[in-house]
Amino acid sequence: LLVYFPGEMPAEFHDFLRGRCAARVARYRAGLAATGLPGVAGPPRTALEGEQAVTRTHLSQAIVDAGHARDLPDAFARYTGDRVGLVPPVDLPFLEAIDRARAAGGLTSWAHPPPEAAAALVGTFQAAGLQGLETARPGLGPVARNALLRLAHRHGLVATGGSDFHGLPHNRPLGGWSFPAREARAFARALGIAA
Repeated sequence: LLVYFPGEMPAEFHDFLRGRCAARVARYRAGLAATGLPGVAGPPRTALEGEQAVTRTHLSQAIVDAGHARDLPDAFARYTGDRVGLVPPVDLPFLEAIDRARAAGGLTSWAHPPPEAAAALVGTFQAAGLQGLETARPGLGPVARNALLRLAHRHGLVATGGSDFHGLPHNRPLGGWSFPAREARAFARALGIAA
């Protein structure tokens, strides 16, 4: 879930996110322990300090860096992907995350929605308060991008998009991704930062 604020994030929500970062550190450590791989780095200092949410991608990169996988797809296929089952699922239900973010005044958008899942679930999530759908990011082809954009428009959701930057070596640079201006204007209006 992506959450946007028109200004500073409320302190209570920041505290909530620090707790989520701690839960992500525990998840990273559990996944690392389950792999049994030697020499894989633990969570970074920023995550331990509650300022970064580590993901399966971070663990996968650490596995690659330690020489146990060729690249991220290999690490996901062998160790960190959902089908392997070594990394515990995120322990915050999506609908609860939407509710917490909306209560704090945030604009919510579904990050990385698989088109098939989005088609099946977007109505339920919208009824729970979802306001946007991520429709553009690196690696998402034009067919999927257009399908998600049509779905967002059909359900009255704003389209969001970005570079999917997580501070990892394989990422495009922060800000190195474009997004259609017409969709960006609609997003800005929904966020209350443009007329």
